[in-house]
Amino acid sequence: MGREFPYILVRNFLFVGLPYVLLGDMLYKAKPTAKSSTCILLTVLFIFTTLGERFVLTNLSLNATRDHYLSTTLLSVVIFLSALNHRDGAHSRLYKNCCMIGSNLSTSIYILHPIWIDFLLRAVNRWIGNDSVREILAYGYPFFIFLISGISAWLLHIVSKRLKNHLHTT
Repeated sequence: MGREFPYILVRNFLFVGLPYVLLGDMLYKAKPTAKSSTCILLTVLFIFTTLGERFVLTNLSLNATRDHYLSTTLLSVVIFLSALNHRDGAHSRLYKNCCMIGSNLSTSIYILHPIWIDFLLRAVNRWIGNDSVREILAYGYPFFIFLISGISAWLLHIVSKRLKNHLHTT
């Protein structure tokens, strides 16, 4: 549209969260199948196309600071399909762990990840002076943010669960 919109208007539950929840629900109900090797190959492909999108947008000086690209949606579909492949059999533990993350941690991850994005950006800008290192880290932000948000949501879940158990026993 020739202009950028404030982050809060385009990256929120209505325009990002809800569509992804509905996409996951639609795939769950449709129960499509894909080979694990195909899912792995497509995951790697869409990781690289996401990085490519970021590279192109950066070089064209277009809204490259965002963390959501066209390939992100395709990557999400492949991740959903991969999880659906592991509902039964030898990999059912992976499926159950993914379900636990989705049901118990997703809200916390959704709430915590902007906090970690802000913290990490401030930390890198303050403590790392080398522009090359900053550029390398910029490509790794989504992975760092996911990992840090997931760990902090998991720890928050454990503390919350123990606190509830403690309150119920006293």
